[in-house]
Amino acid sequence: MILVDNGGIIPPPGDTQNMTAAITLEAMNLMDYAAMNVGWSDLSLGADSLKKEMSRANFPLLSSNLMYKDSKLSFGKKYVVRRVGNVRIGIIGLLSTKPPEDILPALEKGCLKHEMEKISLGNVALADNLEIIPPEEALKKLIPEIREQADLILLLSQCGYDATRSLVDKIEGIDMAISGSAIIPKEDETALTPILPTAYQEGELGYVRLLMDGKSTKFVEQERKMIELDELVAPDNLVEKITGEDIKETIIRKQKQKLEADAKVLQKLSPIEYYQKLLKDKQVDIGGKK
Repeated sequence: MILVDNGGIIPPPGDTQNMTAAITLEAMNLMDYAAMNVGWSDLSLGADSLKKEMSRANFPLLSSNLMYKDSKLSFGKKYVVRRVGNVRIGIIGLLSTKPPEDILPALEKGCLKHEMEKISLGNVALADNLEIIPPEEALKKLIPEIREQADLILLLSQCGYDATRSLVDKIEGIDMAISGSAIIPKEDETALTPILPTAYQEGELGYVRLLMDGKSTKFVEQERKMIELDELVAPDNLVEKITGEDIKETIIRKQKQKLEADAKVLQKLSPIEYYQKLLKDKQVDIGGKK
């Protein structure tokens, strides 16, 4: 089994954004994730802050078509190859040049309307000296290189279902894809290359079983399904120690503890020290590196 995340562990802007990311990453480390793709809400944190949060992770951040404008270096890893049993799995992570319409409803569910307005989704990557290479262009360059190292290629796509299906059908070499869209048409179940949706707030677990065709050395889909993670699924004790029974309640409790601790520190400052701190915090906030 291999666990991957197709972006979105960091929620849209809010007071608990960094805290949510820290708790989520700590739990994901225990679960032995293989990789995480950059999502649009992740970028809302800012490039430097996202890199800082991901330094806590035991798995790589993928950005196969997201790079710095000046150096042309990849923002994260272009791809990763993970061995599962005797199979080498190459994992690619794509970001669309702008948020596809079919993932916006999922983003909107995660925050209030006034918070959504803070996310300049179309410009957020450019604001951090980043640029997005067209997905098709990036795949054409990467797939031949990855094919030399992997038996199977898994595409993590933040391009939405329609664009992902178009890429998979047009570019040879992709064995399976996971789309940022939460809705996949039923007719897709008969397609040669399976595409699975990502579940909103991890309410479901996607399962696909592939077998290698001995004659063509290609992987053929045998089964696919979405497994509902309801109250019948027992929680993992180690993960629950990190997240609590309800992660939202855990975040609220930790946020309250942080505010109380910060208040105690502020009470010890002189009026001049307090004023200097306010000026410093304002400068950091303007610079986007808080």
